[in-house]
Amino acid sequence: MLGRAFIPDEISRSGHVAILGQGLWQSRFAGERNIIGRNITIEGESYAVVGVMPGTFQFPLMGLANLVEPLALTDKERADRDSSSLTAYWAG
Repeated sequence: MLGRAFIPDEISRSGHVAILGQGLWQSRFAGERNIIGRNITIEGESYAVVGVMPGTFQFPLMGLANLVEPLALTDKERADRDSSSLTAYWAG
């Protein structure tokens, strides 16, 4: 809807970037079009907003999302495949 998706460098490491859902963008940030590039605080850490998802976007099986950030696994998490699981969806 606004801005862009994550770029590969942001996905491969913790880039501290976020994409907002349209509902959160409108309710918390009054639909400000200049939200792209602004920093917001999430659990005490600063994240740059790179995009806003359209209100119709839904994740399969999960529905609407207010905020999305890249999943950046540590080397230990990547190596230890028995300790956790991850569900992924392709949106291409």
